[in-house]
Amino acid sequence: MVDAAIPDEAGTMDVEAGDVAFWAPGPAIAIFFGKTPMSKGEKPVPASPVTVFARVKNLKEVLGHLKAVERDERITVHKAK
Repeated sequence: MVDAAIPDEAGTMDVEAGDVAFWAPGPAIAIFFGKTPMSKGEKPVPASPVTVFARVKNLKEVLGHLKAVERDERITVHKAK
């Protein structure tokens, strides 16, 4: 669950690996890193429209850190300097 005030815009189903998006039904933040259950190929596909607001440049490095996050664990996301 996201504890933030993020405008619920008309979302998109068109995302790429590395996209960071707000998913209003969660509410949640989604980090797309590859195939999803909705994918028909290798490209990620969200379960429903999302609002993309950032992109991870060093995706492989970030994924290494995310693998250590437990379900329902609280994390903080911030823009790198």
